[in-house]
Parts: sequence; C-alpha cells; structure tokens
Amino acid sequence: KKDENYYVFLNSIKNRGKNVPLLTVSNHASPLDDPCLLGAVIPLPMAALKPELLRFSICAREICFKNAALSTFFSLSKVMPIIRGDGIDQKMFRLFQGRLAAGSWCHIFPEGQCFQIGALSGRKGSRRQEIGRLKWGVGKLIAHSPVRPIVVPIFHTGMQNLMPLDPITRKSIHFWPRIGNVITARCGPRIDVSDLIDAHERKFGKLEAYSTTSNSRESGRESTEAELALYSAITRKIEEALLKLEWEARSELKERFPTFPKEVRETFKECEFDPETGYKKDS
Repeated sequence: KKDENYYVFLNSIKNRGKNVPLLTVSNHASPLDDPCLLGAVIPLPMAALKPELLRFSICAREICFKNAALSTFFSLSKVMPIIRGDGIDQKMFRLFQGRLAAGSWCHIFPEGQCFQIGALSGRKGSRRQEIGRLKWGVGKLIAHSPVRPIVVPIFHTGMQNLMPLDPITRKSIHFWPRIGNVITARCGPRIDVSDLIDAHERKFGKLEAYSTTSNSRESGRESTEAELALYSAITRKIEEALLKLEWEARSELKERFPTFPKEVRETFKECEFDPETGYKKDS
C-alpha cells in the first residue's frame, strides 16, 4: 500500500543518517516472504543500483545452510544463519546483532516460523496470552543496539497461497510457486520503544550495547530476568503494531482477506488445526 507510511519506510532505507540502524518486522506466511516480498516492496532502481542498502536477514541453519550450495546462495543474499530452538542468547544471533549495530537494515520474522492462516500467530500454549505470541529476539535486538534503531512494522497477505505448506509435514506442496494470487503489504508508522528502555535504565542502569564486531565465537552471557521482562515489553509493542496492521488489512479486504491455502483446508478440518494459531488443537 503506497501511503505515507510506505514512503517514510523507503526514505528510511536511503536517508536515515550514518550508523542509524533500520529494523523491519513482519508476519511470516511463506518461505518466499524473503526475498520475494521484501524485494517487491523496494523500487527496482534502488535494489539494482544500490545493493549495499538491501536488508540483512536470518534463517534457520537446518533450512538455508544445510549444504555448500545453499550456504553460498543465502550468504550472497545477505542471509545469516540462526539455530532454531537455541534461544535469544545463542552465539549465532550475535552476528546479526553486529549488523544492526553497524547501522545496517535488518529484517526479522518474530513469529519464528511460517504460519499460513492469514493472521499473526507465533507462540502456542497457555503462556501465549501471558507473555505474547512473538519471540523475544526482536526485543533484545532493539534493547542492546548502541544507536536506537528505526523500527518499521510490515503486514502482508496472500503469500501463503504462493507456496502452500503441508501443515503436518511443514513441506512445500508444490515445487513451483502458484501464480495468479493477490498479494498485499502495508507498512505501519515507526514503533518507538524509548519509554520502555529509558524506564529500564533508570531502574537497573545502562544496558550493555552490543558491538559492531560481534561474532559467533564470543562467549556472551545469559540475559537477566529484568532484561527478559524488557524484551517481552518491547516485543508486545511490536505485536500490537502488527495486529493493528492486520486489522486494517481485514477491514479493507473484507471477504477477500486470505486465510489458509485452499490446498490444505481439508487437512486443517480433518486434523483439527486451530485457525487462530495454526497449531493442532490438542498440541
């Protein structure tokens, strides 16, 4: 959607000031969200003529870096590995932190995996309401950045129909993307979490800032309980922004708002998948 928020986002890519990081966050509906969707929202001249402005992102090592060919391709595409399940204090995450600290544009999918239900999903279980649906890694990225990043939320619809996944095996149903689908994306206003960080630092002291030379061989330390509470609060604010964009998309698209792909509707029904979360109801 080419509105004021979209043009502010584009300007943030080009003219945000030296060493000022840009962090975009979005829902994750398809393995093709990045690079296809993120590439489509950027004007071609910008992407082709100034590749240094393009985003860094992360992907599970067992998916994007499982062999030499894939590792080379994704590394050249400015994708960095992460170990799924190792938490927000893992060594691999520090490489990504270093990119943000250096003032780069970084993108993250805080749901943690693809959810093809149309709605924002993420964490499951009883703690979903208590601590939020999104992973706290995005909160840690923001909290410890040496320069406060510009944070822009993006919510998109329809990508799940481009590359449907079997909800049980989590594998692509088709080898080639499905054409003829309507894809929408909308940017929200910048998310300001300065109030949360300032309140934390008044009570507990200045947060440790990560370095531009952060690497996966550093020993690091575990986050404190107070820091975890801060990450959670920051992530909640991001969740609220994404849910607001989802509501706007639903209001605009109405009955055209896409939910789970038609190829898996029977599977969802037969296996009792929860359309609100994308998980099986008994899990």
